[in-house]
Amino acid sequence: MGAATMGACGRAHPSFGMTQTFREYCKISKKSVSYQKKDGRGHARPSFFWYDNDNDLKVCFLVTRVIIMMFELASALGIANSTNRTLILQENFLELADIFPRVKLLHFLSRRGIERLIEGKKTLRLVENGAGIYSESMLRNYSNQVVLLHAYLQSYKYFQAINISVKQLFTIREDLIRDAQNVLHDAVKDPTNTRDMGDVTFVGVHIRRDDYANKNSQKFGRIVATKLYILRAMEYFSKRYAKVVFIVASDDLNWCRENFPDNMFVIVFSPFTSRELDFTLLTQCNHSIVSTGSFGWWSAYLTGGEVVYQRELSKPGSKKDKRERREDRIPNTWVPISGF
Repeated sequence: MGAATMGACGRAHPSFGMTQTFREYCKISKKSVSYQKKDGRGHARPSFFWYDNDNDLKVCFLVTRVIIMMFELASALGIANSTNRTLILQENFLELADIFPRVKLLHFLSRRGIERLIEGKKTLRLVENGAGIYSESMLRNYSNQVVLLHAYLQSYKYFQAINISVKQLFTIREDLIRDAQNVLHDAVKDPTNTRDMGDVTFVGVHIRRDDYANKNSQKFGRIVATKLYILRAMEYFSKRYAKVVFIVASDDLNWCRENFPDNMFVIVFSPFTSRELDFTLLTQCNHSIVSTGSFGWWSAYLTGGEVVYQRELSKPGSKKDKRERREDRIPNTWVPISGF
């Protein structure tokens, strides 16, 4: 029997002995959760996977933000598929269903139900090499033991074999799609009604700046999308398509408006104030320009089409740089453009 636990940004949990029970582990993990809440990053917390070879069981419970949960869920499904297991989720995973209703079709248990199911089982601890590094050890079968995975699983390689199923699972709520489509429709209207939506190529542009520009993020090695990168990416699409409308979503729209006036390109800034609608709007475009981060990554992945990303994923030699591998994090069909 096997199981796994994921933690924030590679922060290590205490060591686990082979005789430690699930209940004993929970006592330790609660302390770890409290400690990580004080960490200040605020965008990732510990998560847990459980495997049971004897009973064909795999359980995962997550307490992270929705976008990070998408990586964990997609990778969990990919691992379950590769190891011929059934995936069972703790109920707080239903947070994803607020945006992606099909998540409700998966199997759920309460935390207490999970405790009863695996009470007293021996544990083995596995740690991924980095949040964005594909680890084949996660796909091995560990018989007759619960395997604790300390992982983010932010590599598309875990679920590339079930790519179609993942995209179907993350089908966005219909009312969100309608609101996003209305913005695209309005973006191409003019007083004479001579422009047809079929003539326009929409390129979603996600620019993440706010939290990436702070001191801790910079020290960790995060890269803020540069003006030069965005302009180069816009030029790339403008040369490839006749009529391009750029749809810009960002956590710093004031910066975007100052640096990308709409007399340079045809630009429409997202009118929304919710992340869910910004995300949906980006996925309704034809192609994508993304900054680093999971939000842009998933919007581009679900959009399909061509994707341009900033070549500089992280500062060389930084902690972030050591925790990801480009070929594991970025599909080889995506186009890199330098921001410097």
